[in-house]
Amino acid sequence: MRRRTLLAHLLGGALVLAGGGVTGCGGGGEDADPGAGSGTDPGPSGTLVYRNSSETAVVPLAGGTAIGFDPGDHPMVDPGMATSPDGLLLAAQDGDNDGFGFAVFDRGGRLQRVLRFERPFAFVTHHLSFHRGGARLAFSVDEPRSAADDERIARTLLVSWPEARVLGTLDGWEAPTWAGDELIVRDPATGRLRGFDAAGADLGWIGDIVTDPQIAAYDVSADGRHVVWQDGSRILAYERSTGARSVAATREISDLSSPCLSPDGRWLALMTLDQRSATSVFWTTVPHVLPFVPDGAIEVDSARWALDGPIAECRAGIGWLP
Repeated sequence: MRRRTLLAHLLGGALVLAGGGVTGCGGGGEDADPGAGSGTDPGPSGTLVYRNSSETAVVPLAGGTAIGFDPGDHPMVDPGMATSPDGLLLAAQDGDNDGFGFAVFDRGGRLQRVLRFERPFAFVTHHLSFHRGGARLAFSVDEPRSAADDERIARTLLVSWPEARVLGTLDGWEAPTWAGDELIVRDPATGRLRGFDAAGADLGWIGDIVTDPQIAAYDVSADGRHVVWQDGSRILAYERSTGARSVAATREISDLSSPCLSPDGRWLALMTLDQRSATSVFWTTVPHVLPFVPDGAIEVDSARWALDGPIAECRAGIGWLP
């Protein structure tokens, strides 16, 4: 009961209770029919943001100059890059025994500020996700249960933005993702996903989906209609209104990871291998962007879908600015 009433307050629902003290992928967009892939559809729009161990790439998808910049010391567990609805980029920093932080950059890679969370012996365990209204973000940590109890637990933090004040916590849940006014979280023991609506009501398990424990292993469309998740060499999709389950993307030569739906729900970004050049024998992990057709089973062809960005050997979560 504690979990439901606290969440109702944090989501601004009907129950107003005493409180506690960026768009990642799929966050912040309008409802859309994800029927991409027809010959008349325009290409993807917005800006993709991603990183490797030492550099961040900012790549305008509809044309323009891509840039790379140093996002600071990366943490031991790297959640990747997040984007806020007001157009800022967030990169987790290397933590210490007293806590952790995030560096906040503008689109040009200029440092705006550093957010610090004093949470001893804690580390971030998932991609940051912003509510579409921009006033709240959520992410999960692995940390001691309390100052008096060193048992480590999964804990989701709900944080105000831009103040970065912790509004409350949800114990026992990880990998939070906003989908409209709904917060979706993962059970670390089973990998299953559960939803809570804007009034804090428990919506139950989401289908029979079981996700990988990796950071950014799943995403939800901005309207909450579709869930996508990595499954080895496939990206699977789930239509929540019908319960239909399908394959959105597949590949024979390598695994697919870090699925990220565009803000308009029509495109899917993911990570997979690509050759550095036609004559190179070396392969590296880079983003690919392809149409999101839930039952399309698109074969991921790097010659067609690989993103020509300024960095390679990419990792973890992808941010997508409208």
